[in-house]
Amino acid sequence: TYTYTANIASILNSDCVPCHNSSSAQSGVSLSSYSSVMSIVTAGSSNSILVKAVQPAGPMYGQLSGNRTTKVQMIYDWVVNSKAAQ
Repeated sequence: TYTYTANIASILNSDCVPCHNSSSAQSGVSLSSYSSVMSIVTAGSSNSILVKAVQPAGPMYGQLSGNRTTKVQMIYDWVVNSKAAQ
C-alpha cells in the first residue's frame, strides 16, 4: 500500500513540481499538493491523467529521474491499487 505523503510526494516534488507548481503550472497543472494532484487523478483508475503521463509512451516519462520503471510502477500502484490514499 502506497500513500501520497509517504511515497508519492517525494517523486513528484523532485521530478514534477519544478515545472508543475502553483506559480508556474505548466499546461495548467500543479502537482505541489495532494489536493492539486487529485485534479488529475481518479482513485482506482488506470486512465488517470497522471498514470498515463508517466508511462513509457507518455509525455512526462522522460522527466522522471533515476529508476523510472520503479517510479512509474509506484505511481500506478498508488493511484490504482491504493486508491490514491493520502
